Amino acid sequence: MESIILLRQKTYDPILRAIHALNAASVILLMVTGFGHDLLEQGASADALWHIHIFSGYSLISGLVARTIWGFIGPKYARWPELAALKKMVYAVKSKKKSLAHIDFGHPPMAMLAYVFFYTAIFFLGVSGIILAASEHGMGPLTTWLGDDPAISKIFEKPHKILGFAICGFIILHLAAITYLEKKEKRPIAQAMVSGFQYIPLENSITNHLRDTHHDN
Repeated sequence: MESIILLRQKTYDPILRAIHALNAASVILLMVTGFGHDLLEQGASADALWHIHIFSGYSLISGLVARTIWGFIGPKYARWPELAALKKMVYAVKSKKKSLAHIDFGHPPMAMLAYVFFYTAIFFLGVSGIILAASEHGMGPLTTWLGDDPAISKIFEKPHKILGFAICGFIILHLAAITYLEKKEKRPIAQAMVSGFQYIPLENSITNHLRDTHHDN
């Protein structure tokens, strides 16, 4: 049986992991309450779900704001340049790596476009959600200007739902990719946002590449 040497490092800080957990919980609640409300349509239960849906949206927006700020002031692996992973992508292309999944600790370069999509979608989902909360339910900071306005609701309701489905699709693909990579590379991945520890194969790391380059010289 082929053995794989894994490098282990404490990569993700507690605040980053807490923000990740908040955003994940908020998205799950938004999806459950949104689809649940559509199924129930009317009644006290539907209204209760809709209120939970709105407050879950506020929670997600708070998480997005927190993640944005932490991306500027947090430790190395929480910052936006690390999330963009441009240096890793350049290295992967120059070194002709067959796998771009993980070539160093931190976020993988292949995930860069996925993160751009996710945060952009979350931003517009939040904006459209705040508008709909005011125009349909008279709730939120825009109620004074947009309260009970069916015309506004009609404009934003469909894009809001499309974004919701897109984010659901992203979550499914995200979990599928993690499961696939865990089986393919025989290393724990999902636990990183719980424990903070990340594992990468030694043979597929920048660290190993630099060590070999030094020996060659």
